[in-house]
Amino acid sequence: MIHLSPLTLIRRERILPVQGRILVRVGQKISANDVIAESFFVPELITLDVAQSLKLTPRQADEYLEVQTGDLITEKTIIAGPAGVARRVIRAPGDGKIIQAENGRVLIQTYKNPFQLKAGISGEVVKIIGHKGVVIETIGALIQGMWGNGKIGTGIIRVVAIEEEHELTSSQISETMKGTVMFAGHCSNLSALLACEKIQLGGLILGSLECALIPAIQNLPVPVMILEGFGKRALSVATRELITTNEWREGALNACSWDRIRGSRPELVIPLQAPEGVTIPQIRVRLEKGQRVRILHPLRSNDIGEIQEIGSSMVLLNNQRVKSAVIRLSNGKVTIVPLANLELIV
Repeated sequence: MIHLSPLTLIRRERILPVQGRILVRVGQKISANDVIAESFFVPELITLDVAQSLKLTPRQADEYLEVQTGDLITEKTIIAGPAGVARRVIRAPGDGKIIQAENGRVLIQTYKNPFQLKAGISGEVVKIIGHKGVVIETIGALIQGMWGNGKIGTGIIRVVAIEEEHELTSSQISETMKGTVMFAGHCSNLSALLACEKIQLGGLILGSLECALIPAIQNLPVPVMILEGFGKRALSVATRELITTNEWREGALNACSWDRIRGSRPELVIPLQAPEGVTIPQIRVRLEKGQRVRILHPLRSNDIGEIQEIGSSMVLLNNQRVKSAVIRLSNGKVTIVPLANLELIV
C-alpha cells in the first residue's frame, strides 16, 4: 500500500542489521541525517607485542599487564605499563575486546568502519528497542514511492516538474539547487544524473526513470526515489500538487528499498505543525466504499476517483475473472477497475 497524505502522524522503526550501540535517548529531537545507532560486522584482530615494546621478557611483561582475557576496552585504554625508567605504557589502538593476554603478547579484537544507522526522518525519539534500534515520531506530509536507491538525504524541496510530461535535462540543474531535494518528471539521460552528483543535490524525486539508468541510479551518492515506476510514465496529479504546495519547505528523503515484510517503502516526509489527534496511516488497509483512490495504469495514472462499490467482477483479456471496484472519477465518469490496480490516497 502506497501512502499519500498532506498531514498525518508518522511513526517509524529504525533497526540495526545486528545488535549494536544506540546513540540517542528517548525525547531527543533528531534530524534525518543524524546517526542514531551503530554496529560492527567484520572484526579485526590486532596483536600487541608487549614484551618487545617494553624491552622485557615475556614473563616480566605479563607482570605489567593492566588487562586480562575478556575485558572490554576503549581507545587509549592502558594495556600495559608504566614500565622502566622511561615509564613506558602501551595503549589500545581502538575500542574492542581482549581475546588473549599472556606470554608477553595481547590479542585484541577490534572493529573499524562501523555500520551507521541514520534516522531517515526528522522528529522525536519515542522508544528505544534494546540494542537494536529506535522508534521515531513526527507529524507532516507523507509521499511514498515505488522504488529507491537505498540512500538518505534532506534539503529544501525544489520543483522543476511543472508539466505532466516533464523530461529532466542537465540544463535544468544549477549550483543554486545544491543541497536541495529536487522534484522532476521523467529521466532518460545519464548527463542529468551526473549533474545532480556534481552539484551535490540533497535528493532527487522522479516520476519515472528509463530502465537502462537503474545501475547509474544505484551508484549515485544522491538519494533517489521513483514515484510511478520505470519507462515513460505521466506524473500523478495528486502527488505533484502535494509536493508543489510544499515547495521551499524542508523535506527528508529516505529512498529505502521496498520491504514487503515490514511494509516499508521509499518516502518523502515533510515535517509540519499540526493539532493533536492526527492518526497514523495503517500499512495494510482494506479497500472500502467512499475511499479516495488512484488508478495504477501507465495510461491512466492521473485518474483519481472515489470507490462507489466493491465486489464487482470483470473479465480480463486472458479470460480471468478478477474482483474489482466501481470508481467515480473526478470528472464524473464511472469505471470498473481491478482492486490490484488501485492505490489508496490517505
